[in-house]
Amino acid sequence: MAAVAALALGLTACADDDDDLASSSASEPAATATTSATSAPAFPVSIEHAWGTAVVEREPTRVLSLGYQDQDSILALGVKPIAVRYWFGPDDDQIWPWAEEAAGSDGKDVEILTMTDGIQFEKIAALDPDLIVGVYSDLDQTSYDRLSQIAPTIGRPKDHIDYGTPWDVQLEITAKALGRSDRARELIDAVEAKFSEIRDRHPEWAGKEVAVASFGGADDSLATFAGSDPRSRFFQKLGFVTPKEIDDAAGDAFYLKVAKENARMLDRDLLVWDQVSYTEGGRSTIDNDPLFSQFDAMKEGRVVYTEGDIEFAYAFNTVLSLPYVLDRIEALIEAALDRDGGEGATGSEESASPSASTSSS
Repeated sequence: MAAVAALALGLTACADDDDDLASSSASEPAATATTSATSAPAFPVSIEHAWGTAVVEREPTRVLSLGYQDQDSILALGVKPIAVRYWFGPDDDQIWPWAEEAAGSDGKDVEILTMTDGIQFEKIAALDPDLIVGVYSDLDQTSYDRLSQIAPTIGRPKDHIDYGTPWDVQLEITAKALGRSDRARELIDAVEAKFSEIRDRHPEWAGKEVAVASFGGADDSLATFAGSDPRSRFFQKLGFVTPKEIDDAAGDAFYLKVAKENARMLDRDLLVWDQVSYTEGGRSTIDNDPLFSQFDAMKEGRVVYTEGDIEFAYAFNTVLSLPYVLDRIEALIEAALDRDGGEGATGSEESASPSASTSSS
């Protein structure tokens, strides 16, 4: 899977104007490493997860982000991690535009762990963390057992599949470990309010089916995300539904490889082409594909393409990135569903690196 494997976890998922993340309530006040918790933290705390129970004896000060995007939750809660895991983008920068204000820097001062050959246990131990956060990671029992010998380690919840933990649950778990649950509630309420505002403006979206798909291009890799994946959940929060056909075929997995002969399952009320930057030839490859071009959704323009920083923020699907996407994607969905044929709507805000500025208006 070229496209899906690249962004969906190897798969395995900016701030000047009022529209920008910096002005959204989810990022106010700007969090820094010195921001205090909203209430006195109560330690020790115990956190049960899929691989065991993490006991955090005291307020952590050296937090390591092991998950692919766990740094956003940590930063939003006012803690700057000592290291973050590389996912995609520049090798020296894993703090993206929507998280820059919370980080208080461009991110180049944060240690980056590149784990192409597996978890770097020795390097992690040398960093001397007092908490390891791996909610959105590829932890298993063996790796957890080793990491928990280094520091208390948090994995995904028992009741969610790998890479399927909702952003708010992820934030709540992280906040409990950091003693900042009150702040987490404020942040969640702010993001939920943004979803609610858009949903209330568009009652006509309720119940419409959406397929979120990714296409590799030359290798004909085609996939769609199940309803349990954060990318599909995003649209569910706006009133859309994931087709039962897709969920049934995906089973317990968060995505489904789709054979070209079954590609018609993607032809829904709204078709979202995600990870376009990983499609060989880009959007034109999708538009010119002889099979896809026969979809009613494609012919009628009921299509949204995520591109540039919108694509990457959507992949992160965190408390910090979601406001960034919501401020931009409403107009794209409106354009797609209001069309009477024609081109789909595209969202593209290019940046040379995660911390590069992006314009918005």
